[in-house]
Amino acid sequence: MKGSAFASRFGSASQAERESRVFDLVDRGSFVRWPWKSVACATGSFRGEFYVASDYFAIGEEDDFLRLPISPILAQRIADRLGWTLPTARMVDEIWAAAEVRTAPSPWGPPYDATMTSVSRFVAHDARVTMQLDKFSPGWRGRLVAGHKKDVVLSNKLVRGRVAIYGWHALDGIPIQSLNVSSHADSYADYSHGARFVRGDMSVNGTSTRVSDVLSSSLLHALISDEGVMRVTRQPGTTREAEKAMMRGDSGSSVEDWQAFLNERMKVGLIVDGQFGAKTESATKAFQTSVGMDATGAVDSRTLAAAAATIKAASTPPAEAAIPFVQARNFTKAARTAIDLVVIHTMEAPDKPTTAESVARWFATGDAKASAHYCVDSDSIVQCVREEDVAWHAPGANRNGIGIEHAGYASRSAANWMDSSTTAMLFRSAKLVARICRQYGIPIVRLTADDLRAKKRGLCGHVDVTDAFNGGNGHTDPGPNFPWEMYLSMVRAAS
Repeated sequence: MKGSAFASRFGSASQAERESRVFDLVDRGSFVRWPWKSVACATGSFRGEFYVASDYFAIGEEDDFLRLPISPILAQRIADRLGWTLPTARMVDEIWAAAEVRTAPSPWGPPYDATMTSVSRFVAHDARVTMQLDKFSPGWRGRLVAGHKKDVVLSNKLVRGRVAIYGWHALDGIPIQSLNVSSHADSYADYSHGARFVRGDMSVNGTSTRVSDVLSSSLLHALISDEGVMRVTRQPGTTREAEKAMMRGDSGSSVEDWQAFLNERMKVGLIVDGQFGAKTESATKAFQTSVGMDATGAVDSRTLAAAAATIKAASTPPAEAAIPFVQARNFTKAARTAIDLVVIHTMEAPDKPTTAESVARWFATGDAKASAHYCVDSDSIVQCVREEDVAWHAPGANRNGIGIEHAGYASRSAANWMDSSTTAMLFRSAKLVARICRQYGIPIVRLTADDLRAKKRGLCGHVDVTDAFNGGNGHTDPGPNFPWEMYLSMVRAAS
């Protein structure tokens, strides 16, 4: 849904109705996916880096969006669902200091009444902000922007039923809004407020950790907190949103992927029919018990992460040397710094330990009128085109995508995708893709053809590019049985 359409449809709706609809849109991935930007932080001998959205939460699409002020309750629900967090005041200061684009605050002025919380005021103020950015900082989209909103933040002073607001830095770096934890209820959001999300992970001295763990650490908290060890690491009065899960009665390709995994790992002999029945539920409980989880029989993100970890333990090879490079003959020289897509391919070649090398050599000859950035098989990765250059792998996604070829065929069965050799390849690929997604701020989500046409960012198959830009006429890899849910969980686990 475009931002203008959302404002028109829900402009007179109650806040409860509006925010319910916002969460539904987020749950479907229908919001602006601003790129992640790294922000450095330091204290004593510790050096850290956290990752923040380049702009404030917005509903719509990149060519028609609305930076929508939302309550801290909704902000926390969204953060929970997507594995993100809200910033502290210290983090807001660091974001402003690191900003690539800084704009002067633009308060609306009187009257200071209920119109401040109306959608019409949200729209009018957001239009003013965007006009200001377009006029004084053309090319601001995708860059780290600060100065145009107050932030919804976490604070040790925050109590149940209230919202903490901080920021709106002037060009001299002084925030208009000092930390305020007492003026407004936790349902409040006016035109000046924004929810800028922070990824749940960060690095400290080169080691990946969780933002919440750093905030709670007596040694590390000062990296991102100026209030001491943080006792408040989420909006008070909220509980974690229940996750969507596969369960008995569900059906579809994701269930087939799960059944194939259970057959491979638990040797249960399920019929891979995509129907989540009593036997699949029983096998799921057995798997959960085997990894020390509560045996719920429902496949949530924790279960998928445990499955990914099982695959990792079974198939992770020794530490690899640097990825070898064999230059493909056909590609387009470029100097790309922004990547939006990772496109998954199959090589249409046998799944052997030497397939990546063989296809890379083929790309290097004049016979191949195509190329990809990487070729992956069960025991190796070969790079064929540098990431800043354009590979010829998927017309419609070449300019802004990275293409990754996998050994095997698009005609693989669901069970074949889950054999030990193939899962080793998928785990190897997932580690590569996790690094690419971190580097370029690509969301770890699977895109549809409609998403591609809407210029959304994420992962897709060659078939999705074919459907989006070539009328469905062309390549269909990686095939209908590619285990997308499992693969995305592996990428997230490697992130």
